[in-house]
Amino acid sequence: MPIKSYLAFAQANRFSQMVTDLASCGNVTVVPAENREVAIVVTESPNPSDEKALKEKLDQVPDLQCLTLVFGHADPEPFVV
Repeated sequence: MPIKSYLAFAQANRFSQMVTDLASCGNVTVVPAENREVAIVVTESPNPSDEKALKEKLDQVPDLQCLTLVFGHADPEPFVV
């Protein structure tokens, strides 16, 4: 199960809208900073293909200036004999 965290930066004066749009993407938790216009975005997907689809949704958020990956983890594929 891929789990990733990002820092999200908005276009000028569009922070609130960016947070709203990111939160509506599904399988996303958005935590806005209290003292800066930056948000932590944590994604969790059931499999790599859903993760790819989610990343494409995130990239389509119009008020998003930059989405920087800060952590990523995926369970390894099970070993099958």
